[in-house]
Amino acid sequence: MVHYGVAQIAQPDKKTLRNSLDIGKKEVLFGFVGRLVPQKSLGDLLKAFALLANPHARLAIVGDGALKRELQVMAEKLHISESVKFTGYRNDIPTVMSGIDVFVLSSKYEGFGLVLLEAMRAAKPVLATRVSAIPEVVSDEVTGILVPACNPEIMAEAMKRFMDEENRVRMGAAGKVRVA
Repeated sequence: MVHYGVAQIAQPDKKTLRNSLDIGKKEVLFGFVGRLVPQKSLGDLLKAFALLANPHARLAIVGDGALKRELQVMAEKLHISESVKFTGYRNDIPTVMSGIDVFVLSSKYEGFGLVLLEAMRAAKPVLATRVSAIPEVVSDEVTGILVPACNPEIMAEAMKRFMDEENRVRMGAAGKVRVA
């Protein structure tokens, strides 16, 4: 088996993304990057974020797709629209990865998930579903936390664990080592 890799790069300033989204230093920013399509199960991510119900948590959904408006309406119905930022398409993914605190991938199925390596390269812990090739990339409880697909309750519990900075730093550092 030949594993994918990503080149090491200088990480942009963390403040760039956070300032553009009006995210404070003390807020924990969960971030998704990808297409807004059914495969990514972003409705489950929004439900999990609503269950987290932490006033210091924020969620950035970076990307575009057919479900964007539907997801925005869902965020409004879940009363989390003030804490969820839909950025649309961005071509500065290293800046995005630098600014988030936790990368989240809620997919029902996935190919390889190169975006996981991009997050880990930026020393970000990963919260992802235990589907397809994701467990080959993310070491559960080492570089991130793996949860069952389509289970917002368990995903919310994992999000609560990532509100602890020590967990984020430890798993993020392990992810950066794994990618290298």
